[in-house]
Amino acid sequence: MKKLLMTTAVLGLGWTAVANATPISGQLSLTGRDTFTSTAIAFTNPGDVGAGTASGTFTPAFSGGCVGCATFTSFTFSPFAGPVQVWSASTSGVNASFTLTHVMMAEVNGAGAGRLLNITGQGTLTETGYTDTIGFFALSSQGPAGPTRVTFSTTAIAAPEPGSLALLGTGLLGMFGIGTIRQRRSAGGSTA
Repeated sequence: MKKLLMTTAVLGLGWTAVANATPISGQLSLTGRDTFTSTAIAFTNPGDVGAGTASGTFTPAFSGGCVGCATFTSFTFSPFAGPVQVWSASTSGVNASFTLTHVMMAEVNGAGAGRLLNITGQGTLTETGYTDTIGFFALSSQGPAGPTRVTFSTTAIAAPEPGSLALLGTGLLGMFGIGTIRQRRSAGGSTA
């Protein structure tokens, strides 16, 4: 019985530690140069993080922007053969990156200098000090060889806070205790 309670307590503490992990939130905009075809995009590195474009967990490190701190990875979007780490950025000891796992939409419109590429997708964002978080990716580029503006925003999946997990754990332990008492009573044992 003591081993079971100890195991339950250790598991409960482990779950609380997992629940304390903070997901990434907010948005970050990156800029750079590229060329694209109807099926692929190729970047010229390095890229920049625009000043004032960071929100959420990105704000402390990236709010002032940074020149030359971003690296883009060229990729084929039609057909997409991911996952591909599309961008990474590093400043003030903080590293962030986005790995594209699904292209949801890719379209090329127009001709010549008026050509426009739009790509949206879903993937995983990483940032120093935070839990990897599912996020969405939007990229737009104009012209055959012009500036690329990559906008990334995350959507965090809610995790229960530690108080809810503690309440759940207490309830489960109480139910286990009541079940044990009932089992002893039905077997003719004493509960006192």
